[in-house]
Amino acid sequence: GNTSYCSTFIDVQRHTACPNNLAANIYGRTLMENEDMIQNVSVRLLGSEAVSVTNNLGSYAFQPMPLGNIYTVEPAKDGDDMNGVSTLDIVMIQRHILGMEKLKSPYRMIAADANGNGTITASDLTDLRKLVLGLTQDLSNNRSWRFVDAGYQFPDPNDPWLEPLAETYHINGLTNDMEANFIGIKIGDVNGNAKGSAADTDEAESRSASLGIEMDDVYVNAGQTLEIPVRIATGSTLYGMQGSFVFDGIHAEDMVSGKLNTGSGQFAGSDKGVAFSIAEGEGVSLKEGEILFTMVAKAERSGRLSDMVRLGTMVRPEVYTDQMNTKPLSVKWGGRTPTTDLEVRVHPNPWTEQTVLNVTSDQDSRAVLTLRDVTGRTVHTRVESLKAGENIVTLQRSDAGMSGVYFFEIRTNSKTATGKIILID
Repeated sequence: GNTSYCSTFIDVQRHTACPNNLAANIYGRTLMENEDMIQNVSVRLLGSEAVSVTNNLGSYAFQPMPLGNIYTVEPAKDGDDMNGVSTLDIVMIQRHILGMEKLKSPYRMIAADANGNGTITASDLTDLRKLVLGLTQDLSNNRSWRFVDAGYQFPDPNDPWLEPLAETYHINGLTNDMEANFIGIKIGDVNGNAKGSAADTDEAESRSASLGIEMDDVYVNAGQTLEIPVRIATGSTLYGMQGSFVFDGIHAEDMVSGKLNTGSGQFAGSDKGVAFSIAEGEGVSLKEGEILFTMVAKAERSGRLSDMVRLGTMVRPEVYTDQMNTKPLSVKWGGRTPTTDLEVRVHPNPWTEQTVLNVTSDQDSRAVLTLRDVTGRTVHTRVESLKAGENIVTLQRSDAGMSGVYFFEIRTNSKTATGKIILID
């Protein structure tokens, strides 16, 4: 029954026959076809709970993972559907469908498949046009980005859907560090101008001189039904255009085709204006002054048309001309008669205590300044002596009274200028 004991220790040391590591790294990058990085891609590692988000270099990496396990790398990004999408993409898809100019890579064909059904058809054009016009906020039948294993070889580059897209990277038993890169495809962007990084979204694009559309700056009366021809200011071959008109005092009732077709859902109207996305895949050759389309509208108040219609910012105003060049779209006002060429600039507007009207006259004259509220009631009137050149006419808050919208008129014996000012608290 005697007992005894002693103390000892175990020193565990690595033997040269043991493996150097029991885990390995899985990492990679998400890039666009043009090799621009794609930021904020959520990359899941199936077979574990790990998730990594790509940084500003498009890179992701997971913590070292146990060897021998099976993993699948799956990237995803959604929510910026309008990134890189414009009417120019619709034009290019139109030309692909018509067989006039095929899209140049399988990645761009995947981008053209807006509804995600594995084909490129007119229904993709419809979905993209609704997105451009603001009728929808996303592509409901597709994700905004799709990703393909960068090492995947398409069996037929002219038919990227011949077999299921390689949208994941499968690791059948991890044995060492693995790099899995992906090509990101922005759905709807077939000309490749989408931004992969949020830091790039405010970069100014290199753009040429604008191309103008022209309307007559006529004086209209409240209740009058108007036909407003929209003309091309300079001759050009036009493949499409997009933008929006903001209305203040008129209401659009119809759009009538001219050289451009106004059907097929290319216009979207509201109480505040009308947005347009017009695509002419075959191109339309135009001469200076030709009518693109005609707006039929009703005037809700009296005034000059240039005070009632302007280009909006809801849809970026641009036009696509020869060789698919993108130019800013601008509005030029024409048709002024010699009796209405008083020019007035107002600043500030809106205003609180005082605003200045810079009135340019071509001769010395006496002018009557009249200020009316939205009901047409005259709230202030006085006589101003104008000299040839620029004149400064000042309005004080006491001239108007309460905050709100007011309309001014400056009238000489032969000339008139009108405009709108907004008094705020």
